[in-house]
Amino acid sequence: VSMYIVRLLREVYGEQKEERALRLVALQILNPLQLAAISPAAFRRYSGVELYDTRARNQLIDQLVDNVLTKA
Repeated sequence: VSMYIVRLLREVYGEQKEERALRLVALQILNPLQLAAISPAAFRRYSGVELYDTRARNQLIDQLVDNVLTKA
């Protein structure tokens, strides 16, 4: 999954970022999602996001991606 995201990020950043930087950006997107999958209740208490709500989950993913891409 992370290498798929790296390929997508390469399309966004082109040659502006090195491979290592792109991998770190991918991890910045994936790590919160992994934490949420491991402990949804703890993630909900901390973030207020109900992962079982499809709309809320999609908004979370959009926000994670937007947070990274706005730093471009």
